[in-house]
Amino acid sequence: MKGLMRNKLIEAASQYLMFGLLVVMSLRLPNDPDMGWHLRNGQDVISNLSVPRGDIYSWTMPGYPWVAHEWLTDVLMAFIHSIAGLWGLVVVFAAIIVGAFYIASSIHIKSTLMRSLIAIITLLVSWNIIGARPQMITLLGVAVVLYVLFAYRDQRSSRIIYWLPPLFALWANLHGGFVAGFAIIMLFITGEFIRRVLLAKPSKKILKNIRPIIKFRPLIIVSAISFLATFINPYGWRVYQELIQTYSDSAILGSISEWIGVNLLQTSGYNIAILGILLVVLLAANRWRVDITKLVIAVAMFYVGISSWRHMPLFAVASIPLLAEQFDLLISRGLSDMSQKIIMPLVVLLLTAGMGYNYFSVSIPALSSPKNYGLYLNYPAGPVEYLRNNPKNRKLLNEYNWGGYLIWQLPEQKVFIDGRMAIWKDNGTEIFWEFKKLLGAEKEPAMAGLKEWNIDTVLTKASHPINFFLSNSDDGWSQVYADNLYVIWERDTKSLQ
Repeated sequence: MKGLMRNKLIEAASQYLMFGLLVVMSLRLPNDPDMGWHLRNGQDVISNLSVPRGDIYSWTMPGYPWVAHEWLTDVLMAFIHSIAGLWGLVVVFAAIIVGAFYIASSIHIKSTLMRSLIAIITLLVSWNIIGARPQMITLLGVAVVLYVLFAYRDQRSSRIIYWLPPLFALWANLHGGFVAGFAIIMLFITGEFIRRVLLAKPSKKILKNIRPIIKFRPLIIVSAISFLATFINPYGWRVYQELIQTYSDSAILGSISEWIGVNLLQTSGYNIAILGILLVVLLAANRWRVDITKLVIAVAMFYVGISSWRHMPLFAVASIPLLAEQFDLLISRGLSDMSQKIIMPLVVLLLTAGMGYNYFSVSIPALSSPKNYGLYLNYPAGPVEYLRNNPKNRKLLNEYNWGGYLIWQLPEQKVFIDGRMAIWKDNGTEIFWEFKKLLGAEKEPAMAGLKEWNIDTVLTKASHPINFFLSNSDDGWSQVYADNLYVIWERDTKSLQ
Protein backbone atom coordinates (compact mmCIF):
# COMPACT_ATOMS: atom_id res chain seq x y z
CA MET A 1 0.00 0.00 0.00
CA LYS A 2 2.80 2.38 0.96
CA GLY A 3 4.68 1.47 -2.23
CA LEU A 4 1.62 2.22 -4.36
CA MET A 5 1.12 5.55 -2.62
CA ARG A 6 4.79 6.41 -3.09
CA ASN A 7 4.62 5.58 -6.80
CA LYS A 8 1.56 7.79 -7.24
CA LEU A 9 3.26 10.67 -5.45
CA ILE A 10 6.37 10.30 -7.62
CA GLU A 11 4.25 10.14 -10.76
CA ALA A 12 2.29 13.24 -9.74
CA ALA A 13 5.51 15.07 -8.90
CA SER A 14 6.93 14.15 -12.31
CA GLN A 15 3.88 15.53 -14.08
CA TYR A 16 3.86 18.80 -12.16
CA LEU A 17 7.60 19.29 -12.56
CA MET A 18 7.50 18.66 -16.31
CA PHE A 19 4.55 21.02 -16.72
CA GLY A 20 6.37 23.56 -14.55
CA LEU A 21 9.38 23.41 -16.88
CA LEU A 22 7.06 24.04 -19.84
CA VAL A 23 5.63 27.10 -18.09
CA VAL A 24 9.07 28.50 -17.19
CA MET A 25 10.25 28.04 -20.77
CA SER A 26 7.19 29.94 -22.01
CA LEU A 27 7.91 32.96 -19.82
CA ARG A 28 9.81 35.09 -22.30
CA LEU A 29 10.85 38.71 -22.21
CA PRO A 30 8.77 40.77 -24.67
CA ASN A 31 11.40 41.14 -27.42
CA ASP A 32 9.15 42.05 -30.34
CA PRO A 33 10.25 45.43 -31.74
CA ASP A 34 6.61 46.04 -32.74
CA MET A 35 5.26 45.65 -29.21
CA GLY A 36 5.32 49.40 -28.63
CA TRP A 37 3.01 50.34 -31.47
CA HIS A 38 0.72 47.44 -30.59
CA LEU A 39 0.32 48.93 -27.10
CA ARG A 40 -0.13 52.47 -28.44
CA ASN A 41 -2.69 51.39 -31.04
CA GLY A 42 -4.60 49.39 -28.42
CA GLN A 43 -4.72 52.44 -26.15
CA ASP A 44 -5.96 54.61 -29.01
CA VAL A 45 -8.67 52.13 -30.02
CA ILE A 46 -9.90 52.01 -26.41
CA SER A 47 -9.84 55.84 -26.17
CA ASN A 48 -11.49 56.49 -29.55
CA LEU A 49 -13.78 53.42 -29.56
CA SER A 50 -12.84 52.86 -33.20
CA VAL A 51 -10.13 51.10 -35.17
CA PRO A 52 -7.55 53.12 -37.15
CA ARG A 53 -8.45 53.85 -40.76
CA GLY A 54 -5.32 55.79 -41.63
CA ASP A 55 -1.81 56.09 -40.23
CA ILE A 56 -1.40 58.56 -37.36
CA TYR A 57 2.06 57.53 -36.11
CA SER A 58 4.41 58.52 -38.95
CA TRP A 59 5.14 61.89 -40.52
CA THR A 60 6.22 60.32 -43.81
CA MET A 61 2.95 58.59 -44.78
CA PRO A 62 0.17 60.26 -42.76
CA GLY A 63 -3.30 58.92 -43.47
CA TYR A 64 -2.04 55.84 -45.31
CA PRO A 65 -4.92 53.29 -45.36
CA TRP A 66 -3.45 51.03 -42.70
CA VAL A 67 -5.17 47.67 -42.09
CA ALA A 68 -4.65 46.93 -38.39
CA HIS A 69 -5.51 43.23 -38.68
CA GLU A 70 -4.34 42.65 -35.08
CA TRP A 71 -6.54 45.41 -33.66
CA LEU A 72 -8.33 43.22 -31.10
CA THR A 73 -5.05 41.75 -29.84
CA ASP A 74 -3.70 45.31 -29.56
CA VAL A 75 -6.69 46.20 -27.39
CA LEU A 76 -6.15 43.16 -25.17
CA MET A 77 -2.43 43.92 -24.86
CA ALA A 78 -3.10 47.55 -23.93
CA PHE A 79 -5.73 46.52 -21.37
CA ILE A 80 -3.45 43.92 -19.77
CA HIS A 81 -0.54 46.37 -19.70
CA SER A 82 -2.69 49.05 -18.07
CA ILE A 83 -3.56 46.64 -15.25
CA ALA A 84 -0.41 44.55 -14.77
CA GLY A 85 2.35 46.22 -16.79
CA LEU A 86 4.93 44.28 -18.77
CA TRP A 87 4.75 41.38 -16.33
CA GLY A 88 1.07 40.98 -17.15
CA LEU A 89 1.90 40.63 -20.85
CA VAL A 90 4.60 38.07 -20.06
CA VAL A 91 2.25 35.93 -17.97
CA VAL A 92 -0.76 36.10 -20.30
CA PHE A 93 1.25 35.27 -23.41
CA ALA A 94 3.06 32.48 -21.55
CA ALA A 95 -0.39 31.00 -20.88
CA ILE A 96 -1.22 31.28 -24.60
CA ILE A 97 2.06 29.58 -25.55
CA VAL A 98 1.58 26.78 -23.03
CA GLY A 99 -2.00 26.34 -24.25
CA ALA A 100 -0.92 26.07 -27.89
CA PHE A 101 1.77 23.44 -27.35
CA TYR A 102 -0.18 21.53 -24.69
CA ILE A 103 -3.42 21.35 -26.70
CA ALA A 104 -1.54 20.10 -29.77
CA SER A 105 0.25 17.44 -27.74
CA SER A 106 -3.05 16.21 -26.26
CA ILE A 107 -4.29 15.08 -29.69
CA HIS A 108 -2.61 11.70 -29.28
CA ILE A 109 -1.10 11.56 -25.77
CA LYS A 110 -3.14 11.22 -22.58
CA SER A 111 -0.30 11.31 -20.02
CA THR A 112 0.34 14.80 -18.60
CA LEU A 113 4.03 13.91 -18.28
CA MET A 114 4.40 12.94 -21.94
CA ARG A 115 2.28 15.84 -23.16
CA SER A 116 4.58 18.26 -21.40
CA LEU A 117 7.67 16.47 -22.70
CA ILE A 118 6.45 16.65 -26.30
CA ALA A 119 5.49 20.30 -25.84
CA ILE A 120 8.94 21.14 -24.45
CA ILE A 121 10.78 19.43 -27.31
CA THR A 122 8.83 21.33 -29.96
CA LEU A 123 8.84 24.60 -28.03
CA LEU A 124 12.65 24.59 -28.21
CA VAL A 125 12.37 24.97 -31.99
CA SER A 126 10.55 28.27 -31.45
CA TRP A 127 12.77 29.54 -28.65
CA ASN A 128 13.94 32.68 -30.46
CA ILE A 129 10.48 33.66 -31.74
CA ILE A 130 7.98 33.03 -28.95
CA GLY A 131 7.04 35.76 -26.50
CA ALA A 132 4.53 38.54 -25.95
CA ARG A 133 3.61 39.08 -29.58
CA PRO A 134 0.36 38.66 -31.56
CA GLN A 135 1.75 35.70 -33.57
CA MET A 136 1.22 33.55 -30.46
CA ILE A 137 -2.52 33.87 -31.05
CA THR A 138 -2.01 32.10 -34.38
CA LEU A 139 -0.05 29.30 -32.70
CA LEU A 140 -2.97 28.74 -30.35
CA GLY A 141 -5.42 28.89 -33.26
CA VAL A 142 -3.44 26.29 -35.24
CA ALA A 143 -3.34 24.00 -32.20
CA VAL A 144 -7.10 24.29 -31.70
CA VAL A 145 -7.80 23.61 -35.39
CA LEU A 146 -5.58 20.50 -35.26
CA TYR A 147 -7.38 19.28 -32.15
CA VAL A 148 -10.81 19.87 -33.70
CA LEU A 149 -9.91 18.08 -36.94
CA PHE A 150 -8.51 14.96 -35.33
CA ALA A 151 -11.31 14.83 -32.76
CA TYR A 152 -13.78 14.99 -35.65
CA ARG A 153 -11.96 12.33 -37.64
CA ASP A 154 -11.68 9.92 -34.74
CA GLN A 155 -15.36 10.52 -33.90
CA ARG A 156 -14.59 11.63 -30.41
CA SER A 157 -16.96 14.49 -31.19
CA SER A 158 -18.70 14.62 -34.57
CA ARG A 159 -20.13 18.10 -33.95
CA ILE A 160 -16.92 19.73 -32.79
CA ILE A 161 -16.24 21.16 -36.27
CA TYR A 162 -19.16 23.55 -35.82
CA TRP A 163 -16.89 25.57 -33.54
CA LEU A 164 -14.67 26.43 -36.52
CA PRO A 165 -16.73 29.38 -37.92
CA PRO A 166 -16.81 31.33 -34.62
CA LEU A 167 -13.14 30.46 -34.08
CA PHE A 168 -12.15 31.92 -37.46
CA ALA A 169 -14.40 34.97 -37.00
CA LEU A 170 -12.59 35.78 -33.75
CA TRP A 171 -9.17 34.84 -35.12
CA ALA A 172 -9.54 37.18 -38.12
CA ASN A 173 -9.77 40.10 -35.67
CA LEU A 174 -6.86 38.93 -33.52
CA HIS A 175 -4.16 38.16 -36.09
CA GLY A 176 -3.79 37.81 -39.85
CA GLY A 177 -2.25 34.38 -39.37
CA PHE A 178 -5.74 32.87 -39.44
CA VAL A 179 -4.92 31.79 -43.01
CA ALA A 180 -2.63 29.17 -41.44
CA GLY A 181 -5.78 27.55 -40.04
CA PHE A 182 -7.17 27.11 -43.54
CA ALA A 183 -3.82 25.70 -44.67
CA ILE A 184 -4.05 23.10 -41.90
CA ILE A 185 -7.58 22.16 -42.98
CA MET A 186 -6.50 21.71 -46.61
CA LEU A 187 -3.50 19.61 -45.58
CA PHE A 188 -5.74 17.53 -43.32
CA ILE A 189 -8.19 16.81 -46.15
CA THR A 190 -5.27 16.01 -48.50
CA GLY A 191 -3.78 13.62 -45.96
CA GLU A 192 -7.11 11.89 -45.42
CA PHE A 193 -7.61 11.50 -49.17
CA ILE A 194 -4.19 9.86 -49.47
CA ARG A 195 -4.79 7.67 -46.42
CA ARG A 196 -8.34 6.59 -47.21
CA VAL A 197 -8.31 6.44 -51.01
CA LEU A 198 -4.89 6.30 -52.60
CA LEU A 199 -3.36 3.99 -49.98
CA ALA A 200 -6.47 1.93 -49.32
CA LYS A 201 -6.38 -1.78 -50.10
CA PRO A 202 -7.51 -2.65 -53.65
CA SER A 203 -11.19 -3.40 -53.97
CA LYS A 204 -13.42 -4.51 -56.78
CA LYS A 205 -15.81 -1.80 -55.82
CA ILE A 206 -14.07 1.53 -56.23
CA LEU A 207 -16.81 3.29 -54.30
CA LYS A 208 -15.93 1.19 -51.26
CA ASN A 209 -12.61 2.98 -51.05
CA ILE A 210 -14.03 6.41 -51.82
CA ARG A 211 -17.04 6.25 -49.51
CA PRO A 212 -15.15 7.11 -46.30
CA ILE A 213 -14.10 10.46 -47.74
CA ILE A 214 -17.78 11.49 -48.00
CA LYS A 215 -17.66 11.85 -44.23
CA PHE A 216 -15.64 15.02 -44.76
CA ARG A 217 -18.26 16.80 -46.81
CA PRO A 218 -19.58 18.54 -43.67
CA LEU A 219 -16.02 19.66 -42.91
CA ILE A 220 -15.70 21.23 -46.36
CA ILE A 221 -19.01 23.05 -45.91
CA VAL A 222 -18.04 24.26 -42.44
CA SER A 223 -14.68 25.42 -43.80
CA ALA A 224 -16.44 27.48 -46.46
CA ILE A 225 -18.64 29.06 -43.79
CA SER A 226 -15.50 29.72 -41.73
CA PHE A 227 -13.96 31.52 -44.70
CA LEU A 228 -17.02 33.77 -44.96
CA ALA A 229 -16.85 34.35 -41.20
CA THR A 230 -13.39 35.91 -41.54
CA PHE A 231 -14.99 38.86 -43.35
CA ILE A 232 -16.63 39.84 -40.05
CA ASN A 233 -13.94 42.35 -39.20
CA PRO A 234 -13.68 46.16 -39.44
CA TYR A 235 -11.74 45.99 -42.73
CA GLY A 236 -13.67 43.26 -44.57
CA TRP A 237 -11.90 41.90 -47.66
CA ARG A 238 -8.97 44.30 -47.20
CA VAL A 239 -7.53 41.92 -44.59
CA TYR A 240 -6.83 39.49 -47.43
CA GLN A 241 -5.44 42.30 -49.58
CA GLU A 242 -2.98 43.13 -46.80
CA LEU A 243 -1.88 39.50 -46.53
CA ILE A 244 -1.40 39.17 -50.29
CA GLN A 245 0.69 42.35 -50.41
CA THR A 246 2.81 41.15 -47.51
CA TYR A 247 3.61 37.71 -48.88
CA SER A 248 4.07 38.82 -52.48
CA ASP A 249 6.81 41.37 -51.75
CA SER A 250 9.77 38.99 -51.66
CA ALA A 251 12.36 41.78 -51.98
CA ILE A 252 11.26 43.45 -48.76
CA LEU A 253 10.71 40.18 -46.90
CA GLY A 254 14.24 39.16 -47.80
CA SER A 255 15.56 42.34 -46.15
CA ILE A 256 13.86 41.91 -42.75
CA SER A 257 15.58 39.52 -40.36
CA GLU A 258 12.59 37.51 -39.12
CA TRP A 259 11.27 37.00 -42.66
CA ILE A 260 14.57 35.58 -43.94
CA GLY A 261 14.64 31.83 -44.63
CA VAL A 262 16.05 29.48 -41.99
CA ASN A 263 19.54 28.14 -42.67
CA LEU A 264 19.66 24.67 -41.10
CA LEU A 265 23.46 24.72 -41.17
CA GLN A 266 23.72 27.77 -38.93
CA THR A 267 23.67 27.54 -35.14
CA SER A 268 20.33 29.31 -34.89
CA GLY A 269 18.78 26.74 -37.23
CA TYR A 270 20.00 23.67 -35.38
CA ASN A 271 16.84 23.25 -33.30
CA ILE A 272 14.54 22.82 -36.28
CA ALA A 273 17.08 20.52 -37.97
CA ILE A 274 17.33 18.37 -34.82
CA LEU A 275 13.54 18.11 -34.58
CA GLY A 276 13.36 17.05 -38.23
CA ILE A 277 16.07 14.43 -37.70
CA LEU A 278 14.34 13.20 -34.53
CA LEU A 279 11.10 12.68 -36.45
CA VAL A 280 12.89 10.68 -39.17
CA VAL A 281 14.74 8.55 -36.58
CA LEU A 282 11.51 7.80 -34.72
CA LEU A 283 9.73 6.91 -37.96
CA ALA A 284 12.53 4.53 -38.92
CA ALA A 285 12.64 2.99 -35.45
CA ASN A 286 8.89 2.39 -35.63
CA ARG A 287 9.28 0.81 -39.09
CA TRP A 288 7.45 3.70 -40.74
CA ARG A 289 4.19 2.96 -39.00
CA VAL A 290 2.59 6.33 -39.27
CA ASP A 291 -0.67 8.22 -39.60
CA ILE A 292 -0.31 9.58 -43.15
CA THR A 293 -2.41 12.64 -42.38
CA LYS A 294 -0.13 13.67 -39.53
CA LEU A 295 2.90 13.08 -41.74
CA VAL A 296 1.47 15.21 -44.59
CA ILE A 297 0.77 18.10 -42.20
CA ALA A 298 4.23 17.91 -40.60
CA VAL A 299 6.15 17.70 -43.88
CA ALA A 300 4.24 20.56 -45.52
CA MET A 301 4.57 22.78 -42.45
CA PHE A 302 8.29 22.00 -42.27
CA TYR A 303 8.71 23.79 -45.60
CA VAL A 304 6.58 26.65 -44.29
CA GLY A 305 8.71 26.75 -41.15
CA ILE A 306 12.04 27.03 -42.93
CA SER A 307 10.68 29.69 -45.30
CA SER A 308 11.24 32.30 -42.56
CA TRP A 309 12.15 32.52 -38.88
CA ARG A 310 8.73 34.01 -38.25
CA HIS A 311 7.06 30.78 -39.38
CA MET A 312 9.20 28.32 -37.45
CA PRO A 313 6.71 28.02 -34.55
CA LEU A 314 4.00 26.98 -37.04
CA PHE A 315 6.03 23.89 -37.93
CA ALA A 316 6.74 23.24 -34.26
CA VAL A 317 3.04 23.13 -33.37
CA ALA A 318 1.94 21.32 -36.54
CA SER A 319 4.55 18.57 -36.02
CA ILE A 320 3.35 17.77 -32.51
CA PRO A 321 0.65 15.21 -33.49
CA LEU A 322 3.20 13.22 -35.51
CA LEU A 323 5.89 13.47 -32.83
CA ALA A 324 3.43 12.46 -30.12
CA GLU A 325 2.31 9.44 -32.11
CA GLN A 326 5.88 8.28 -32.68
CA PHE A 327 6.87 8.84 -29.06
CA ASP A 328 3.85 6.88 -27.95
CA LEU A 329 4.89 3.96 -30.14
CA LEU A 330 8.46 3.83 -28.93
CA ILE A 331 9.75 6.18 -26.25
CA SER A 332 7.06 5.82 -23.58
CA ARG A 333 7.47 2.04 -23.66
CA GLY A 334 11.22 2.23 -23.71
CA LEU A 335 11.70 4.29 -20.56
CA SER A 336 12.46 2.15 -17.56
CA ASP A 337 10.37 2.48 -14.44
CA MET A 338 13.30 4.16 -12.66
CA SER A 339 13.79 6.64 -15.51
CA GLN A 340 10.14 7.65 -15.50
CA LYS A 341 9.72 7.90 -11.75
CA ILE A 342 13.09 9.01 -10.38
CA ILE A 343 15.69 10.15 -12.92
CA MET A 344 13.36 12.17 -15.16
CA PRO A 345 11.76 14.14 -12.29
CA LEU A 346 15.20 14.91 -10.84
CA VAL A 347 16.52 16.17 -14.18
CA VAL A 348 13.39 18.25 -14.77
CA LEU A 349 13.59 19.71 -11.24
CA LEU A 350 17.17 20.84 -11.84
CA LEU A 351 16.32 22.28 -15.28
CA THR A 352 13.26 24.12 -13.96
CA ALA A 353 15.16 25.57 -11.01
CA GLY A 354 18.11 26.62 -13.19
CA MET A 355 16.04 28.17 -15.96
CA GLY A 356 13.69 29.81 -13.49
CA TYR A 357 16.54 31.42 -11.55
CA ASN A 358 18.22 32.61 -14.75
CA TYR A 359 14.97 34.02 -16.16
CA PHE A 360 13.84 35.90 -13.07
CA SER A 361 17.29 37.23 -12.23
CA VAL A 362 17.30 38.93 -15.65
CA SER A 363 13.62 39.74 -16.02
CA ILE A 364 12.90 41.36 -12.67
CA PRO A 365 15.22 44.35 -13.31
CA ALA A 366 14.51 44.44 -17.06
CA LEU A 367 10.73 44.61 -16.61
CA SER A 368 10.77 47.00 -13.67
CA SER A 369 10.16 50.02 -15.94
CA PRO A 370 9.84 50.86 -19.65
CA LYS A 371 13.23 52.61 -19.48
CA ASN A 372 15.00 49.55 -18.04
CA TYR A 373 13.19 47.39 -20.57
CA GLY A 374 14.49 49.60 -23.36
CA LEU A 375 18.03 49.56 -21.99
CA TYR A 376 18.04 45.78 -21.70
CA LEU A 377 16.81 45.23 -25.27
CA ASN A 378 19.06 47.95 -26.73
CA TYR A 379 16.27 50.36 -27.56
CA PRO A 380 17.23 54.06 -27.42
CA ALA A 381 15.93 54.77 -23.90
CA GLY A 382 18.48 57.54 -23.29
CA PRO A 383 17.79 59.40 -26.55
CA VAL A 384 14.04 59.11 -25.93
CA GLU A 385 14.49 60.81 -22.57
CA TYR A 386 16.50 63.59 -24.25
CA LEU A 387 13.87 64.13 -26.97
CA ARG A 388 11.11 64.15 -24.38
CA ASN A 389 12.91 66.81 -22.35
CA ASN A 390 13.66 68.90 -25.45
CA PRO A 391 10.38 68.91 -27.39
CA LYS A 392 10.37 70.28 -30.93
CA ASN A 393 8.36 69.86 -34.09
CA ARG A 394 10.89 67.46 -35.61
CA LYS A 395 11.15 65.54 -38.85
CA LEU A 396 12.88 62.58 -37.28
CA LEU A 397 14.80 59.82 -39.05
CA ASN A 398 14.90 56.67 -36.93
CA GLU A 399 16.00 53.06 -37.21
CA TYR A 400 13.33 50.64 -38.50
CA ASN A 401 13.31 48.43 -35.40
CA TRP A 402 13.04 51.43 -33.06
CA GLY A 403 9.81 52.77 -34.51
CA GLY A 404 7.56 50.72 -32.25
CA TYR A 405 9.45 51.74 -29.11
CA LEU A 406 9.33 55.42 -30.10
CA ILE A 407 5.58 55.31 -30.81
CA TRP A 408 5.05 53.79 -27.36
CA GLN A 409 7.44 55.89 -25.28
CA LEU A 410 7.43 59.14 -27.25
CA PRO A 411 3.90 59.45 -28.70
CA GLU A 412 4.26 63.20 -29.25
CA GLN A 413 7.00 62.54 -31.85
CA LYS A 414 5.96 61.00 -35.16
CA VAL A 415 8.38 58.48 -36.65
CA PHE A 416 9.93 58.12 -40.07
CA ILE A 417 9.21 54.36 -40.20
CA ASP A 418 8.18 51.44 -37.99
CA GLY A 419 7.39 47.74 -38.30
CA ARG A 420 3.94 48.27 -39.84
CA MET A 421 5.29 50.08 -42.86
CA ALA A 422 7.57 47.61 -44.68
CA ILE A 423 5.14 47.07 -47.58
CA TRP A 424 3.63 50.55 -47.68
CA LYS A 425 3.73 52.25 -51.07
CA ASP A 426 2.11 55.53 -52.07
CA ASN A 427 2.46 57.54 -55.29
CA GLY A 428 5.61 55.67 -56.23
CA THR A 429 7.20 56.09 -52.79
CA GLU A 430 8.28 52.87 -51.09
CA ILE A 431 9.07 54.01 -47.59
CA PHE A 432 11.11 50.95 -46.63
CA TRP A 433 13.55 51.48 -49.49
CA GLU A 434 13.71 55.17 -48.66
CA PHE A 435 14.77 54.19 -45.14
CA LYS A 436 17.36 51.76 -46.52
CA LYS A 437 18.79 54.54 -48.69
CA LEU A 438 18.92 57.11 -45.90
CA LEU A 439 20.60 54.80 -43.40
CA GLY A 440 22.66 52.92 -45.93
CA ALA A 441 26.42 52.75 -46.30
CA GLU A 442 26.68 55.13 -49.31
CA LYS A 443 27.17 58.82 -48.61
CA GLU A 444 25.66 60.50 -51.67
CA PRO A 445 22.21 58.79 -51.60
CA ALA A 446 22.00 59.28 -47.83
CA MET A 447 22.82 62.99 -47.87
CA ALA A 448 20.60 63.65 -50.88
CA GLY A 449 17.75 61.81 -49.18
CA LEU A 450 18.08 63.90 -46.02
CA LYS A 451 17.58 67.05 -48.08
CA GLU A 452 14.78 65.58 -50.15
CA TRP A 453 12.79 64.65 -47.05
CA ASN A 454 13.77 67.85 -45.18
CA ILE A 455 14.90 65.73 -42.24
CA ASP A 456 16.18 67.83 -39.35
CA THR A 457 16.85 65.16 -36.70
CA VAL A 458 18.65 61.83 -37.03
CA LEU A 459 18.56 59.21 -34.28
CA THR A 460 20.87 56.30 -35.01
CA LYS A 461 23.46 53.91 -33.64
CA ALA A 462 26.85 55.29 -32.64
CA SER A 463 28.54 52.85 -35.01
CA HIS A 464 26.47 53.78 -38.07
CA PRO A 465 28.27 55.19 -41.17
CA ILE A 466 25.89 58.14 -41.31
CA ASN A 467 27.64 59.62 -38.27
CA PHE A 468 30.78 60.04 -40.36
CA PHE A 469 28.79 61.58 -43.20
CA LEU A 470 27.11 64.12 -40.92
CA SER A 471 30.28 65.01 -39.02
CA ASN A 472 31.91 65.97 -42.33
CA SER A 473 28.90 67.76 -43.77
CA ASP A 474 28.55 71.49 -44.45
CA ASP A 475 24.76 71.36 -44.13
CA GLY A 476 24.58 72.60 -40.54
CA TRP A 477 24.46 69.26 -38.71
CA SER A 478 25.53 69.12 -35.07
CA GLN A 479 25.60 66.34 -32.52
CA VAL A 480 23.23 67.11 -29.63
CA TYR A 481 23.26 63.77 -27.83
CA ALA A 482 25.73 60.89 -27.68
CA ASP A 483 26.40 57.89 -25.47
CA ASN A 484 28.18 54.59 -26.04
CA LEU A 485 25.35 53.24 -28.21
CA TYR A 486 23.32 56.08 -29.71
CA VAL A 487 23.69 59.49 -31.32
CA ILE A 488 21.24 62.29 -32.10
CA TRP A 489 22.06 64.81 -34.80
CA GLU A 490 20.15 68.02 -35.44
CA ARG A 491 20.34 70.40 -38.38
CA ASP A 492 20.07 74.11 -38.06
CA THR A 493 16.67 74.99 -39.51
CA LYS A 494 18.21 77.96 -41.32
CA SER A 495 20.11 75.49 -43.49
CA LEU A 496 16.78 74.11 -44.69
CA GLN A 497 15.76 77.44 -46.20
